[in-house]
Amino acid sequence: MPFSFNSLDQLLSRPVAIFGAGITGRSVDRYLKGRGVETVFYDEQPQFSGDAVNDFLAAPVGLHDLAVMSPGFAPRHPWVRAAHEQQITCMGDLDLASFYWPGKVLGITGTNGKSTLTLLMESALNAAGIRAVACGNIGQPLLDQLNQDFDEQSWAVCEISSFQAEMLQHLRPDAVLWTNFDEDHLDRYPSVRDYFLAKHHLLTQRKTGAPAWVGPSVVEAADHLGAAFGDDWVTVRLARSLLQPLAETSPFKTLPQAENFCLGSAFWASLGQAHDQLVEVANQFRGLPHRIEQVAEVHGIRYWNDSKATNFSAALAALKRFDQPVYWIAGGRAKGGDLRKFLQQAAPYVGSAYFIGETADSLKSVSLEIGISCQAVIDLKAAVKAAHREARAPGNVLFSPGFASFDQFQGYAERGDAFKSIVRALNYPVSHPV
Repeated sequence: MPFSFNSLDQLLSRPVAIFGAGITGRSVDRYLKGRGVETVFYDEQPQFSGDAVNDFLAAPVGLHDLAVMSPGFAPRHPWVRAAHEQQITCMGDLDLASFYWPGKVLGITGTNGKSTLTLLMESALNAAGIRAVACGNIGQPLLDQLNQDFDEQSWAVCEISSFQAEMLQHLRPDAVLWTNFDEDHLDRYPSVRDYFLAKHHLLTQRKTGAPAWVGPSVVEAADHLGAAFGDDWVTVRLARSLLQPLAETSPFKTLPQAENFCLGSAFWASLGQAHDQLVEVANQFRGLPHRIEQVAEVHGIRYWNDSKATNFSAALAALKRFDQPVYWIAGGRAKGGDLRKFLQQAAPYVGSAYFIGETADSLKSVSLEIGISCQAVIDLKAAVKAAHREARAPGNVLFSPGFASFDQFQGYAERGDAFKSIVRALNYPVSHPV
């Protein structure tokens, strides 16, 4: 029997278990408490302790009928398995929000560039007089938008990670954009194919007849991995004619965002909107914090914060933006993937490298084998100081880690803020603070 509002109301009559007390979990808690529903947090992470129980397995059987999971909880997590064994209904926050969101949903996924594309489409829709809000994996949960005055014509422009996509059961997007695909999150998924299928699940969740536009690398991956290729996917390739009107300063003028702009243009055209209006919004777009942002220029050396680059392909895209080899700061917590291949691809763009975090020693070892001048340093501050000493003008110091931040930081934003603070504290005049 299909799941319904009545089914959900019955599940909400008992305390709801919330797995994860971070940003997502807190939004679930706020929304449910606003509806008079009792909740109980469960979280294994000490930084989120306080009102959270650290072991769901010790909870009384029969206490919960519903568990809402944060994206960090994989389907094979012991707590999720235990919940299923107890006949507890499990869903993610996006599924819960889907029962109450009155408007349409544009789902955006991909390995890289999905946050930037999400904000572009939100801005364009609002500029055209169509009410829209960016939400989801971008850091603004959809549940937090439900107390605003949205209606059936409004759009939730929802960035959806593979972690969120794989658990979807009830959210039914009205359109999907899948920017690109490259290996990532192999610390969670047994194989690249499993990672692909997690994202692919978003396409299977579309409403009947809902369009889906995908980038060329998605099609290539589907063919290479032997995954089902939908007849209703529309492949969008780079079109210079669409990019020609963009200002040279627009982040969408160069790869990889140029491909993502073309993808967004396809959706935009399907709404009957004029291309020049999308171009105008793109020309005013200033980019995301921690994504290729210039922090300072010190004696002819420019310092760039790209802390949001948490995978190989994002770091490579950043390196390729520069005309001369860069002083590259990288490293963090590994998420799997072919390290040697990554460094071989990076080598032509690197003058010298400074490696930090849990992967520092392995990065140094492989880099030396393939001829990259490098050193492993104790932390980010040491890396910045080493790059600062060795850099020669005109040059660029690029912090584009290529790895997760959780070995030393709470997230990529904290990591990026730390980089900016260190740069601004250098013992030389800063001529271009941001």
